[in-house]
Amino acid sequence: MSFLEKLTGQTVQLMPQTKTWAQGYHALQDVCKADEQAGRTVQHPTHVLDGKTIYRPLTVEENMLARIGNWDLGQKWNDSCSAITYGPNGLFKISLVSDALLRLPQEFNQTSTRMEYDSLIADDVNVREFNRADGIYDTPLTKSQAKAHPVWQFAGGNALDPYVDRQWEGQNSNYTAMNTHLVSNPQVGEMRALFVNDQYDSSLGGNYDLYDCGSFARVVSIRAE
Repeated sequence: MSFLEKLTGQTVQLMPQTKTWAQGYHALQDVCKADEQAGRTVQHPTHVLDGKTIYRPLTVEENMLARIGNWDLGQKWNDSCSAITYGPNGLFKISLVSDALLRLPQEFNQTSTRMEYDSLIADDVNVREFNRADGIYDTPLTKSQAKAHPVWQFAGGNALDPYVDRQWEGQNSNYTAMNTHLVSNPQVGEMRALFVNDQYDSSLGGNYDLYDCGSFARVVSIRAE
């Protein structure tokens, strides 16, 4: 069974909320490390960062897949290791897994972090560039707009279509949701973490201040037999 197939039902739970994104990220790592040291099998995903294997937060896609199997995960927003970096003239890049975010120390308490915009190479696998003039932003979407939205298609990946179907389940024909929020007047090189808002509207937050609270989902450890 693949990792993504495990993101269903009760295998994922919300971590306690923290004061900042970085505190939540490091608390997630600490719990996973404690399980590992106690001899329990850790199901949470890892990432190789600077030659070292670490436990990382879920991506936007992984958070969405986890919610499909356990809608209660959307009682709060779900932070991720996916990032948005703003460039000039309305351009921005989405990183599905951001090494820059994963390098933030626990004490980081700033609005955003910095990234040399041109150093992020768009490869359509982990990084892709977008132009806010080419899509609908800061406006709630219809069901068809959500499924066709370029940022949602990239960040949501294979989770997008089933997630949209779940989000619109039981809603009336006028229902709109899954807004994609961007910073109004960002600085070039400004990087922020992406999050999926609570299930009320499941908006994608690209304007989130990193010094705000952290709310992470964790793939629950299963004791080794």
